Amino acid sequence: MTVEAANRGAAPAPRHKSAPRGYFPASDLDMSVKVAEVIRNRAGGRTDRANLRAFLNYQTTRSGAFNARLASARLFGVIEGRGDDLSITPLGERIVAPTYEEDAKAARVDAFLSVPMFRKVYEFFDGRQLPPDSGLQNHLQKEHDIPEGQTRRVLRTLMNSAEQAHFFETPGGRSHMVKPLLGDEVGPPDAPEQVEHSQDEGAHEDLASAQPPPQSDSREQVRLEYVRKLVSQIGSGDHDQESLMDRIERLLDKEEER
Repeated sequence: MTVEAANRGAAPAPRHKSAPRGYFPASDLDMSVKVAEVIRNRAGGRTDRANLRAFLNYQTTRSGAFNARLASARLFGVIEGRGDDLSITPLGERIVAPTYEEDAKAARVDAFLSVPMFRKVYEFFDGRQLPPDSGLQNHLQKEHDIPEGQTRRVLRTLMNSAEQAHFFETPGGRSHMVKPLLGDEVGPPDAPEQVEHSQDEGAHEDLASAQPPPQSDSREQVRLEYVRKLVSQIGSGDHDQESLMDRIERLLDKEEER
């Protein structure tokens, strides 16, 4: 049998799988938010492709970079629409024009987790120390079918977006991907104890005039909860103990200055 005949009978080489379209963005979160900001501030919240192309300084609406950026903004959930009808979403509004500062932070978290691949990476490494860049690139290639030649670019977009969404606020910077603690996740303070009336014991406290203890503002609650979270990580092998202690001391120093 000739070599050519043998090759004809051989099984075809398996094709490398690639991540599905719409699985990860080409542009990071900040670049996508800029698209939503332009639509809101320069076009009143709704525009067509030609005007948006001009606002963003692209040469043509057929530009691959322009269309990839629009697709990324849609994937983050900050704009919607196709063709000549593009508009900012409620999520984009919360980031670009928040009522409260915490609204923008929470909306950035939602936008980051709207990206399928970013959510899966976060859930896989949640709170654990991240491997070096080479290990993360291997993870993207093996677990998410990112072609080897694209892993560095995709990793850069992922890490930049995570930082822009406040997932690297814990000690160690980009070494741990942790969802930021938001004000609405802390929960209300414990209710003041109610004093029971008992005629047998002769209790006659006037509960109507009792005042609840003063409550700290929600921002202070968030900070204190964050300190408690850091303290709980002391002794864990997944964290740099010296960095943890330094972070806690700096937070407590801020409390003494108040």
